[in-house]
Amino acid sequence: MSAIANSKILVMATHGFEESELLKPLEGPKAKGATVHVAAPEACEFKCCWPKDWGQSVAVDLTLDAVKVGDALVRPAGR
Repeated sequence: MSAIANSKILVMATHGFEESELLKPLEGPKAKGATVHVAAPEACEFKCCWPKDWGQSVAVDLTLDAVKVGDALVRPAGR
């Protein structure tokens, strides 16, 4: 079993994040069994930028006030 299989990874993002900086890096950990949560200031669904226009939507499953420390934090850049 992979060492990442039981990891908890938190992604903090909001409207306008760079799609490739959020979605691509999380494919591997998810595929290996890590739990990944997307957190934002409020519960919502937001859109990413790709590359010059709005792209894919991502649902928030935790608000920042509900976040507890996990094993890793991902903070993608945006415009």
